[in-house]
Amino acid sequence: MRIKSIFSLLLLSALFSCDKENTPEPQEPEPVEEFNFTFRNDTYPKEVETYELILSQKDGKVILDTLVAANSNHSFKVMTNDTKFNVSTIAHDPVTDKYRIKTYVQVNPDKWHITEISPLADKKLTSRSTITFDNITYDGLFFFQTTQINNMNYGWSNSKVTFTYDRVLPTDIGYFLNPNEEKYMFVDINSAETTADFTNASNALRHTFNVPAGITKFSTSLYGYPAAGAYDQSITLFLSYLLPNRPYDFYYPNSVIEEFTLKNSYTDAGGAHHSYSNNGTTIPLDFEFAPKADFTVTNKTLDGFQVTFEDDKPSTYTSGWSSTDTDLDASWHVSISPDETNFKYSDYLHKINSKLLAGKNLSAFQLKLINSQKVKDYTHQDVLDYKADPNLYFNSKLKQSRFIQKSY
Repeated sequence: MRIKSIFSLLLLSALFSCDKENTPEPQEPEPVEEFNFTFRNDTYPKEVETYELILSQKDGKVILDTLVAANSNHSFKVMTNDTKFNVSTIAHDPVTDKYRIKTYVQVNPDKWHITEISPLADKKLTSRSTITFDNITYDGLFFFQTTQINNMNYGWSNSKVTFTYDRVLPTDIGYFLNPNEEKYMFVDINSAETTADFTNASNALRHTFNVPAGITKFSTSLYGYPAAGAYDQSITLFLSYLLPNRPYDFYYPNSVIEEFTLKNSYTDAGGAHHSYSNNGTTIPLDFEFAPKADFTVTNKTLDGFQVTFEDDKPSTYTSGWSSTDTDLDASWHVSISPDETNFKYSDYLHKINSKLLAGKNLSAFQLKLINSQKVKDYTHQDVLDYKADPNLYFNSKLKQSRFIQKSY
């Protein structure tokens, strides 16, 4: 009996020893990183003095929710191991009682300066002046511009046309296009009265695009910069709506201008509006115009929103929503990557628990529009970084972009 007891004790001891050896050591929690970022949101109108900023992780956890002053720089610190976030700004206009919600899905918002206010163009010093083009065949369809779009009038007399306009001081550049003769002329202007002999005009280049079948309202605009990168001195070179029913889509010069911005737009057979823009030292003559929108909405509801994309995906897209609740006048714009397929609109809006939207019905949002933007060599983050940098957004040009929008 004693031998049996000793044997039992030895067995228990061995079992406890074995269990101790097999018990995993407690894991140390993963260290949480510190994420610092700066952020600014310039709101409109001026009556909107504050806005709510909400930052959440991909798993939905809100790590920042604060009311801050509009039109001011702010610095924030949050503890997280995420590198990209869902960011929302919510602003309330006390005059109209309207809420504007903007959400940016899976982005790094560091150094963002979002603005709803376009800067006023520097007003140039001008003087009312005249310029006369001599030896010109009368044509009711012609085009004249200087480096500043302004109020001008003109008069014909025999083979002369005289424009009265606001001349930029101290020097300006005039551009005259006569599409009937397919000729153009640039004139350096440095006095209140200028005369130019149109027999010295150059032959204009012209082009007609290959466009998709079934499109309508095709238009072309062309802008030029005498000095590349000097976007504060531009000349409008062609506007198709001012020169309708021409045999070509547009006419353009092959001298003086160092850089061009070409813009085309149309409406496809499905009702989507397309806008294309190209900026460079040459003008592309073979734009790849899409025959239809690069997206298809398969579910328009807030709970089950679904959208698919063509193989030629955009860099980013935005869905625009509007509340149909009579007690909530609100718009919501969500910017998101086409590769982000798991974002749940209704869940997100409810789970962030916005202070400004507390007690509001957040289930009555209805889809109003979708727009997509493809920028050459840009990602979703790149496009939003560009838009959130006023210096870049207002003072530089994207090399090539496509914008498509459809209303619902």
